[in-house]
Amino acid sequence: MIHKLLKRPQAIIGLCLIAIVIVIAIAAPAFSPHDPELVNLSQKYAQPDAEYPLGTDQLGRCTLSRLLYGARYSIGISLPVLLILSVIGLIVGTFSACAGKKADHFITILCDVFSFSYHCYCCHRRSGERTPKHCRFCCDSDLGLVCSYCQILFHSRNG
Repeated sequence: MIHKLLKRPQAIIGLCLIAIVIVIAIAAPAFSPHDPELVNLSQKYAQPDAEYPLGTDQLGRCTLSRLLYGARYSIGISLPVLLILSVIGLIVGTFSACAGKKADHFITILCDVFSFSYHCYCCHRRSGERTPKHCRFCCDSDLGLVCSYCQILFHSRNG
């Protein structure tokens, strides 16, 4: 599998970009031109120049420094979450494979419903509405829609 992955240029480019981001995040103090928390109100909203390569924010803090240090926090949060989700996925997938066809079918539908619910949430967020009753994609009753979606999945997978 790794040999197939390394034969694809897109995969190599993606892995290189991920490695670069991780190295820069780890070495943020070396690459950072300024302290990311240093407030300098005389430099607020400064345009990019040699001293501040990406400019400054409303408090005069270096945007590049804040971006580099922010990558450390983002990676520090995302890696443990990905590890936990991988373990949960491994457990659920193993159970699904070993428990039989009905359990596998139930877990598949459950995963589809969760991914569909996320789509509904994104649709509502995009439309800017707080309640789902006005969303064109979803019907008035989200529960009824999810049940209808489950029936469609069940019939499409069982012929």
